[in-house]
Amino acid sequence: MASHREPAPFEYQGIEVHQQPDDVSCGPTCLQGVYRLLGHPLSLEEVMASVRRLDHGGTLGVLLGLDALRRGLSATLFTYNLHVFDPSWFGH
Repeated sequence: MASHREPAPFEYQGIEVHQQPDDVSCGPTCLQGVYRLLGHPLSLEEVMASVRRLDHGGTLGVLLGLDALRRGLSATLFTYNLHVFDPSWFGH
């Protein structure tokens, strides 16, 4: 019986890319890569434990940004969905 092994990470433009372990952890997996690139060698398990998840699984960009802010980093969120962010909020 063959054992299941995760694919080895590969490098793309100097960034080590790991495969996400399931269908709903793309955000934390990406964030872990950013942390490694910035000199914060956290495990995927550490990042997944610290990023709030939605009830149905997955997370939101803002929750990934909040995790970075808690670690003393800066974060900028770009959106093209005005149903999520309404520019008029910032005029008050």
